[in-house]
Amino acid sequence: MLYYFTASDKNAQKHLKDTIESPYYLEPYLHLLEKEDPGIVNKLKVHHKDKYVHMWGATPGSGNIGRWGRLKNGDKVLVYSQGTFLYYGTILEKTHNKTVAENVWGKDNKNQTWEYIYFIKDLKSISIEKKKFAAFFNYKLNFNPQGFNNINKEKLQATLSRYANIDEMIKSLNQNFIISTDENEEDNFQASTDSDFSKVDTTQIKEEPVNRKRPKTVNSQTIWDRDSKIAKMAIKKAGFKCEIDSSHDTFISDSSDNPYMEAHHLIPMKVQHEFKNSLDVVGNVVCICPNCHRKIHLAKPKEKKALLIKLFLEREATLSKYALNIELHHLLSFYGIS
Repeated sequence: MLYYFTASDKNAQKHLKDTIESPYYLEPYLHLLEKEDPGIVNKLKVHHKDKYVHMWGATPGSGNIGRWGRLKNGDKVLVYSQGTFLYYGTILEKTHNKTVAENVWGKDNKNQTWEYIYFIKDLKSISIEKKKFAAFFNYKLNFNPQGFNNINKEKLQATLSRYANIDEMIKSLNQNFIISTDENEEDNFQASTDSDFSKVDTTQIKEEPVNRKRPKTVNSQTIWDRDSKIAKMAIKKAGFKCEIDSSHDTFISDSSDNPYMEAHHLIPMKVQHEFKNSLDVVGNVVCICPNCHRKIHLAKPKEKKALLIKLFLEREATLSKYALNIELHHLLSFYGIS
């Protein structure tokens, strides 16, 4: 399992500095640990963490206690503070000790302490903005990490299916993943697509692999960009009909004088780093009505899955012509569906 905890308020910022940014000098409290949890000190000694160790804790509360109870040695944890995930590590051990917590962190304004303690090994510095994190794991972009929590199990399993293990997944997120304009500027992209189609020539479409483009820098942010000309060719090729259901009516666009449709990259641009060939090709862009488009992004997984299966079955052969060869479960994983 992959957990995260937040450290954004005044107390947590101090604790972050004291027991995460640097390992904490725990040796003076070993006798207190052993008194409440016989054997815990030996477990720390095995890993040479009985003197200095990275550690964190949770205050009492049904949510925290239950989650702490499910925490296992070897689980992974992310450390979040003020908009960015800063560290990534592995759970070493856990123990419940109110006295040690009070000595290490004191008490909060509710007279509680962070007594549900867990020790962390192999802590590494990372830098993952929360918006990038949300896009990667298929949360809404306004996702705001809170307290001590775990990544949604289905979203985690769907994303993890494309990686050897959680370590490789986080490495890719930290080093390779680039947020795309479909997450960042969807409305602007659809607006640029909804314009005059009279000069769009679908005879120019070539069903063949296209080399991946370089990322683009916009307002100091690196993104995978999309070409509205590609989207317009896909919409015109589809005859301005929804590829989910051609009977879906919309309205006549004032800008194009055609039925209003939207372009959607079936294999999302956000996973471009996993493909050597471009995802911004006509064969990967589907023409769908606004309602179906919102469903693909916002519907419950079961309804979203049905739409994606239909589109995939109709596009699988075309995708292979562009050397975008994937299986259905692979596609679903991009949308956080396992």
